[in-house]
Amino acid sequence: MKILITGSNGLVGSQLMKELSKNHKVEGFDLVGGQNILDYEQCLSHCKGKDLVIHCAAVLEEENPALKTVNVQGTKNILNASIKSNVPRFIFLSTTGVYGDCKEKVDEKSEFDPVTEYEKSKAEAEAFLRTKKSEININIIRPAIIVADNKYWKSIISLVKKNFPLIGSGKNKWQTVFIDDVVDAISFIIQKNPTNEDFIVAEEAPITLNEVVLTIKETLGLPKRIFHFPFFLAFPFFLLYGLLASLVNKKTIISAAYIKRLSRNRNYSVDKLKKLGFTPKYNFKTAIKLVLIKLKVANR
Repeated sequence: MKILITGSNGLVGSQLMKELSKNHKVEGFDLVGGQNILDYEQCLSHCKGKDLVIHCAAVLEEENPALKTVNVQGTKNILNASIKSNVPRFIFLSTTGVYGDCKEKVDEKSEFDPVTEYEKSKAEAEAFLRTKKSEININIIRPAIIVADNKYWKSIISLVKKNFPLIGSGKNKWQTVFIDDVVDAISFIIQKNPTNEDFIVAEEAPITLNEVVLTIKETLGLPKRIFHFPFFLAFPFFLLYGLLASLVNKKTIISAAYIKRLSRNRNYSVDKLKKLGFTPKYNFKTAIKLVLIKLKVANR
């Protein structure tokens, strides 16, 4: 097939480029390469002659003023361009974040309750996609927090090494997904070609946030001790810390929004994708070991 991947220099997009290029003719579309998802004519030009468009391009940073424009209008542009160009299939990379705090297990039919601006933008983009499913076959992929050797996990690992206190009890459920499983799941869905179906992609069972930290410590050979800090005391402090950091243009993941995301429950059903025939290969313990190996090799 002839495939267009937006966000082709991003975490998922770059891995998809490598994997899908083995069997398909793949073209990248990314701001790094001079392509702009907000330029409809560019979208139209690159969609022509494609059999599939995979839309991964997005702004993740909450403080980025372009977040909603890129994530919502950009999605509208590339989807409308796909329809105009008679592309038969469209895959959209969303997030399980659209479900918000999952105290009970959620599945693809569960109601949305997004909290962050990023999550709200993805939910709004999905709402638009649903209005177009009669015009093009759309599959929406909602991965859990992706475990990879990226800045997010480098920051978390750094905090764990420093014995940074865990905010709250740490008993909240955490369900992640390894980057390889995300790429494999998308490849699998391309092969199966389901019609207008949405899928959650995550490891099979959640663990607790305490277990996440202890697993990182165990893998690093650190003492398996966790220091906890009450949420009601921590939240005002990190709210002020985040404001001060923004004033001096200092980037940090430690903020009030980060603490809120850290303390929420992430509890997802992967039954729908399993029934189709895909089972994730990795759990958090195996995934974080591979990430730490990659980071160790990269830092030599």
